[in-house]
Amino acid sequence: MHLYMAKKICFVFLLSITISSGLKAQTFDFSLREMYKISNRKLIVILQEEEPGILNRIKKDETKTKQYKSLIAYTNNLLKKVALAFWRTSQAIEFRTLRECKGLADTSKAYMTLDFASLRVDENVSLYQLGPDTLNPYGIRSELMRRKEYGYFELKLIEKFRSTPFYSFHTASSMPNEYDFITAIQFMSTLVKERIRNHSLSNRDYEIAIQGNNKLLFKKTLMVDSNVVNKQSKGYSYITKVYDSACAYQLSDPKGIAEKAYSKDTGFAYLCIVPYLDPIGRGQSYIGASGGTINDYEKKVYFMQLIFDMATGKLLYYDKTEENVVLVKDWKKFLRYSRETLFTLPRIEKSISPYQQQNPQNQY
Repeated sequence: MHLYMAKKICFVFLLSITISSGLKAQTFDFSLREMYKISNRKLIVILQEEEPGILNRIKKDETKTKQYKSLIAYTNNLLKKVALAFWRTSQAIEFRTLRECKGLADTSKAYMTLDFASLRVDENVSLYQLGPDTLNPYGIRSELMRRKEYGYFELKLIEKFRSTPFYSFHTASSMPNEYDFITAIQFMSTLVKERIRNHSLSNRDYEIAIQGNNKLLFKKTLMVDSNVVNKQSKGYSYITKVYDSACAYQLSDPKGIAEKAYSKDTGFAYLCIVPYLDPIGRGQSYIGASGGTINDYEKKVYFMQLIFDMATGKLLYYDKTEENVVLVKDWKKFLRYSRETLFTLPRIEKSISPYQQQNPQNQY
């Protein structure tokens, strides 16, 4: 019996280590030691290159080859554009190819790297089969989300190129697109900036600071992706009625929100929902682009609801949820601080955006 208890205690101890390491993905946590390491370093954004092995594998298929090369070029262009616009720390940014990064000295303390390594993951190379249709990458994104194939879109912050990532961020779809890049870099940049400003900032301190930002919502028009609003098989009129409030909001779509983000408009904020892995899941993965959905795995995928200030990238709201849609109870929580402090605005008539008028199929 004593041996059994000893084994059980040992298992619990090992499990706690597993859980604590799992929590490093997509929460507010990285260590003080890691923070000191990156505080004064420039950021190198790794640009992807065509993998000879993949090209050799698909060389007989001209369509796949063209799609693969397009995906590399498309992704690199987005990385450059989004990193320059939304990496908001004081660190200098450089862009280097994967080959150049492989030549960096292991001992260098002058840099950290941001890597979109999803295109190099063996299980995820089928991404090129998704396109991209660079004219409409959001159509692919919506289809993957509808099938709950949330994919293997991951940005990693690495102390040095060959080191293990100290922070990773997953987005809602395996199809690279501007909206998800903006969300990931906004989140990571804001977190790094706060940790650099205050090295002793704990996870709880950061969460409390975000809660303090909730009251700023009353000043903002909240842009919401209509694809993630719970509609119960009903139409736009149902949404405007059930989700109405004293605070302004605007139903939109990922493309519209991404376009608006570059304006840095102080009057707007946007909501996004991103998956993160439950550490109790023992480190299992979910890989949508390979044909598997989150329902194919035993572990539980939870979601984070995030609201970003459009002008500053500051988090105005953060919560965890088991749903990948906005429910009425969530909507009430988003605005509870505005109501409690009697921050009210005149009721605003809701209107359908020009994009929604042109694309009615994306409204519901």
